[in-house]
Amino acid sequence: MFAAAYPGGGQDSYHPQMLPEVILYAYTQRNYSSRQIARAVRVNVMFMWIAGRQRPDFRPLSRFRSKRVKDVFEAVFTAVLKFLVEVNCQRQSKGFDV
Repeated sequence: MFAAAYPGGGQDSYHPQMLPEVILYAYTQRNYSSRQIARAVRVNVMFMWIAGRQRPDFRPLSRFRSKRVKDVFEAVFTAVLKFLVEVNCQRQSKGFDV
């Protein structure tokens, strides 16, 4: 079953928990570009620690964000924004549709 899904070749995969942790931490640092996140993993100690000293390129970060968890991230951020608006911690701005 797994042999059909993973025919071999290509680069080694990254731990599935590491990529969302790196991306979410990058978002908290107002870093949204896959290339900037990939650079931060190479030069920023906090990113290195979160990534477990793995160094993903911008391509896997971008693919993971756009294909694997796009809907999940959108749902989570929408829920957080709605919560913040409800408790009056965040002003509703033109940039966010809640």
